[in-house]
Amino acid sequence: MLARVVIGITGNIDAIRRGIQNNLLICNRFCSMSLLC
Repeated sequence: MLARVVIGITGNIDAIRRGIQNNLLICNRFCSMSLLC
């Protein structure tokens, strides 16, 4: 039971990290296109 909880938490952390990286990539592309940075 505990192992499942730990696996779920680490999986969520990985998903959050991927989401943040994707958001940064999108922001960088938008920034370079719009020259707002």
